Amino acid sequence: MLAAADSNGSAYLWNPATGRRIGALTDPSYSAGVFGVAFSPDGRVLATADGDGSVYLWNTVSAEFIATPADPGSGGVFGVAFSPDGKVLGTADAVGRVYLWNTATGRRMATLADSGGVGTNVNAVAFSPDDKVLAAADADGRAYLWNAVAGQQIGTLTDPGTAGVTGVAFSPDGKFLATADGDGRAYLWNAVTDRRIATLADPGSAGVYAVAFSPDGKVLATADQNRSAYLWNTVTDRRIATVIDPGSGGVRGLAFSPDGTMLATADRNGSAYLRSIG
Repeated sequence: MLAAADSNGSAYLWNPATGRRIGALTDPSYSAGVFGVAFSPDGRVLATADGDGSVYLWNTVSAEFIATPADPGSGGVFGVAFSPDGKVLGTADAVGRVYLWNTATGRRMATLADSGGVGTNVNAVAFSPDDKVLAAADADGRAYLWNAVAGQQIGTLTDPGTAGVTGVAFSPDGKFLATADGDGRAYLWNAVTDRRIATLADPGSAGVYAVAFSPDGKVLATADQNRSAYLWNTVTDRRIATVIDPGSGGVRGLAFSPDGTMLATADRNGSAYLRSIG
């Protein structure tokens, strides 16, 4: 399945092989757009994050709503991510907080305060492959690393730009973290030492909205506001392909298929596209 979120309060499920829509999940808040989606590792649950400060969990087979971890803050939820073992859900909100939830009970396990301070948007979250580290991207231009078990901050990655960090992603082996910023750059960091090791400049000098590693970690995809997605070799840091969105809006999200042969892109004009890259 492919899941896509829209600004009218719905998430949609699609069969990537046929291009057929197989489910529509309407946010109970109705008036709030859906800002983020994430599948559980087994694919049985989809988490959606909305602009009214709620996260909803859905059964992907029946499309039924099954739980609501409500954000204690007063702002919208911008990002959601399941831990690789499926036991924890991380959520990022508009008032500078990241929350960890027990997916079995729906109870809040921890509150991680963004060091940017209350009122700072936390735009995205991502777990390391071993479940031990959570990364969060904030609008003040930093990515923060937390010990996801102890709830302690263990690292800070300072983006050289001034437009905030818009996306984060761990490499499949957990050794690297990619960040995206609104100034038109993606950065690769050593996830252990917090050292910046590469800068990937958007060819169109446009803000980068999202980053995603291929399943084998050899390719990083970046999405920009000029309707382009770029593929980069993570060993040489060279750009190896350019994908142009047919629409006129920027590319806001992207994801590789689990086998690495397809790339999905989502644009501001209400379309998602699938492309073969294998």
